[in-house]
Amino acid sequence: MTLPGRAGARLRAFRADPLKRYLLSTLLLIAVPALVLGWVLGSWVVERLSNHMLDIAGAEVQSFVEGLLPSNDGKGPAEAPGPSNTGWWEAFGARLMRNPRTIAVRVYDGSGRIVFANNPDLVGMQPAGSGALDQALRGRAATRLEGSVLAPLDRRFTVLVPVAFGPNAPAGAIEVVQEFRSLSRELALTRWLIVGVVLALVLLFLAVLLPLTRRMATSAFVDRLTGLPNRRYLEDAARVVLERNQHFGTSAALFVIDLDRFKIVNDTLGHRAGDRLLQAVAERLQGHVRGGDYVARQGGDEFALLLSGTDRTAAHAAASRISTALDRPVEVGRRSVRPNASLGIALFPNDGDTLDTLLQHAEIAMYRAKSAKVPFEFYRSDLNPYSSEGLFLETELRDAIEADGLELLYQPIRDLGDLRTVGVEALVRWQHPRRGLVPPTEFVPLAEDTGLIRQLDRWVLHRAARQLAAWHRAGLDLYVSVNLSAQTVGDPDLLTDLATALGGSGAPPDRLVLEVTERTAIADMESSAGILEGARSSGVRVALDDFGKGYSSLATLDRLPIGYLKIDQEFVRGIGERPKDEYLIRAIAGFSRGVGIPIVAEGIETDEQLQWLRREGIRLGQGYLLARPGPPEAVGVDERPDARGAAPV
Repeated sequence: MTLPGRAGARLRAFRADPLKRYLLSTLLLIAVPALVLGWVLGSWVVERLSNHMLDIAGAEVQSFVEGLLPSNDGKGPAEAPGPSNTGWWEAFGARLMRNPRTIAVRVYDGSGRIVFANNPDLVGMQPAGSGALDQALRGRAATRLEGSVLAPLDRRFTVLVPVAFGPNAPAGAIEVVQEFRSLSRELALTRWLIVGVVLALVLLFLAVLLPLTRRMATSAFVDRLTGLPNRRYLEDAARVVLERNQHFGTSAALFVIDLDRFKIVNDTLGHRAGDRLLQAVAERLQGHVRGGDYVARQGGDEFALLLSGTDRTAAHAAASRISTALDRPVEVGRRSVRPNASLGIALFPNDGDTLDTLLQHAEIAMYRAKSAKVPFEFYRSDLNPYSSEGLFLETELRDAIEADGLELLYQPIRDLGDLRTVGVEALVRWQHPRRGLVPPTEFVPLAEDTGLIRQLDRWVLHRAARQLAAWHRAGLDLYVSVNLSAQTVGDPDLLTDLATALGGSGAPPDRLVLEVTERTAIADMESSAGILEGARSSGVRVALDDFGKGYSSLATLDRLPIGYLKIDQEFVRGIGERPKDEYLIRAIAGFSRGVGIPIVAEGIETDEQLQWLRREGIRLGQGYLLARPGPPEAVGVDERPDARGAAPV
């Protein structure tokens, strides 16, 4: 059962907080037994007092009854007239009933049958025997207390006095029932007084014990230096967080963060400086967690961050922010130190469904990030040190980039009116000497996770710039679009790479287009906007790819220097099949005309799509219907020296 709203959120937060659970369990373990003990002790005292008071009250009633009987020598049962003398017994009962506490008067013969009662309907009845009545019929007075301890005001007591109906007559008994109300009030007050005293002692004990318990709990679950939760706290919290994400079918991300030069700081500036650095890192990490997320110190210079409800894209953005935050200098004494760190990321449930597995895989990714000298890396099975295939593939990709072993294909972008080629999109391919064609869906994520994506983007940028220059020299007026990753777009070195690629090749800057997806741009909007603005200042144009697929398109357009919009191919495929996609394309086309930004339709595969786009006034497009990706010579003059003499197409 899941509680809704704030109650459910508070319950989940409490379940995930072992410190609060420890304190509450300690409080309950002390308070509940103490209260029970106080109640039991009070009940025992009340019962003892009840018995004592009952004996006193019983003796008073017995003395009063015997004083009303005509013969009582103290050597045996008092004598009274026989049951047939109803007048005498009625007068006897009336005198006893004058006592306001008396509830009933009954007289039994030797067989236990009622021969007189203030309630005439009971005469002649023979109730079930009781120990007190049997004792009175044998010649000994008896008392008993009736009712429940839980309802003390309803209790009453009975006094049974033995009696003989004349000389040598069979013995009987006189029963007098009186209420115990006034005495019960005193006894109840006594019980609660005892419970109150015990409770006061418990509270006094807790007032002394609770600070000590809190210190013990804090030392058990909190790191003393940074004030962050420790590994034990994280284990308890992760169990609840992962169960919740599994229940709702959502993902989570576990970061392992290790400082790169902590030992140097410790050895050079001393342990106090190292402690200050750890505290500063802890403060910055706490600034990047939401409610329901947890940051913990694993020990030494290693931290862990558990982000609930976080997929790969959100984890990538969070890792970028954390890396940027940890790259800012920290004042340690009179010195400024940058707490650079390596981050490893494992995703739940894909990379593991327990904390131990996620920690193991995140540490593998962290060590790979450290060795590759990149800020962060996601775990993949081929990164596992027990999997050599992943290591070989990464090494071979690195070698292919360095040895110019990749290939660029170019897909024409055409004017949809006369189908004239106005530009191309550069697409990287890897023809492996042993594996054959390795699809981009395999090696591009590998490059992103291992930090090779910047080198790959740099290779594509320089190769495309040379090809653009070759086409320009041959008189072919085309623009070339180059796709960039999030890591490259957020890297200030991109502007330097751009200047080098354009200056070294002689390519015209206004014919180079940098394609970024909306998701890539918003991963680090501040850095991306500044870097792309710098690119535009150099004459390069920027295209926003997959437009309409993101969730903040208008805000992105307002903040980024966009020169082209590319309609995502999913919407183009819906032409003629999904009216909503057609409405969306019309809206984008109208918007682009209003703001003066050209649009390119991607993924045109049928003549029906082409004709519809023409009717809607969309001028540019690309897709397999128009042209498939091909080598440079299929478009124009190849940039290679031996192909410069070829005629343009």
